[in-house]
Parts: sequence; structure tokens; C-alpha cells
Amino acid sequence: MIEITDVIVVAVILGLVELVKRLDWLPAKFLPLLSLVLGIVGGIVYFDGPIENKVIFGIVLGLSAAGLYDQSKAFKSIEKEE
Repeated sequence: MIEITDVIVVAVILGLVELVKRLDWLPAKFLPLLSLVLGIVGGIVYFDGPIENKVIFGIVLGLSAAGLYDQSKAFKSIEKEE
């Protein structure tokens, strides 16, 4: 089961994706995919249990991080309009 303290993994994924973005190592269109891959790796490394559960938790983490990243972009564009 995912606990509130496991959300730290999402923050780490966000930080790594932001680092890749700022260093311009990957085109921006691939950043959500990177987030998903990092989430799966994080799920496998961080969680206990069967590999299927680890991968599912990783997918949830990666998609959560990608969604937060997209929402922050939308929020920044709203601020610029004002």
C-alpha cells in the first residue's frame, strides 16, 4: 500500500525530470515518458512485495509526477497571462 511518506519518491522524480529539462539532455516532449520510466524504476527499487505490485506502484508514481509537472506548467502560463 502506498503511504503518505512514499510521496517523497514523486518529489525525487520531479526533481530529476526538472534537472534533465534544465540541462537540455532530452527534448521536452519526452519528459513525461522519462517521468514514467523513473517512476517504474523507483517503484522497483523502493517498494517491497511482488514485482507486479512494484511496477504498478511505479507507474502510479511516474504518472503522478508527470501530472504534477504538467499542472505546474499550466499554472505558470496562467501567471504570465495576468
